[in-house]
Amino acid sequence: MNSEELKLIKEMMDNAKNQSSLYVAGNYWNFYEKNILKQIKKNDLTKFRSWPGGSGAGNIQSFGGGEIELNRYFKRNFHPFDLQYYKFDNNFFTKKYNSIINKLSVVLPFFSYFALRSIEGRKYYFDRIRENQETLYELIFNLDKDLLEISDSTFGNPIGFYKNNKFYTSSFLRSLIEINFIKKNTDFDKIESVFELGAGIGLLASCFLKLKKNIKYLIIDIPPTLFFSEYYLRNLGFKVFGYKDLKMEKNANLNEIFNHFQVCCILSYKLELLKDYKSDLFINVSTF
Repeated sequence: MNSEELKLIKEMMDNAKNQSSLYVAGNYWNFYEKNILKQIKKNDLTKFRSWPGGSGAGNIQSFGGGEIELNRYFKRNFHPFDLQYYKFDNNFFTKKYNSIINKLSVVLPFFSYFALRSIEGRKYYFDRIRENQETLYELIFNLDKDLLEISDSTFGNPIGFYKNNKFYTSSFLRSLIEINFIKKNTDFDKIESVFELGAGIGLLASCFLKLKKNIKYLIIDIPPTLFFSEYYLRNLGFKVFGYKDLKMEKNANLNEIFNHFQVCCILSYKLELLKDYKSDLFINVSTF
């Protein structure tokens, strides 16, 4: 990871800890923070949507990053289908070896014990992932096919598939299901501004911003989650007002900020900025 970006994440986390107890992360998140920081340090930031990890240990998967399709179980540190094993599983010699074992095991079943079973399992596993993604796609097509006019981004290196020359991931398709729910329960066409508390990496925000070009999107979260919302949306090409921008603003005003930016990402202890600001829709998916 770029040292400047890591420095920024640490600064955000340190500043957040020095605020009133009202805004400081509770015991649950304090447990996660240290391990998330370790995961950030040892991985390539540009591939943050394919970082390995699992529940219970504290990682980016806690808020929508990492590769959800390769999540490990609680405190399990090995996953046979992690991307680091892809080249080994797909090289000529290992595939040839398994081919020979498969032929021999038809005659003598005992030989099946000598197969490299994770290599065999990889194909079945990823075929099932593709089937699940196709099912989600068909569900959205039947719910509201207009939502499929937008698609996910390959930025972050996620596992996905192409349909009609558009890229989709399971996470993105689930966000479209959330959008469908919102459309059914609001006057969607009249929504011009959204306030989301706890936006994760900003995936739902990206859906809104792609569907409604002129929408203003406010995100409030704690670090390091907020860093990833800002980082992700900025790399998708949206104009984002973030942590460093706010540091330079002495008298920040959200209404003025949104005259120049599509997205504003602020830490929870800056809630006073909301006093003169109104939004059409408040969203919280999982935090509460």
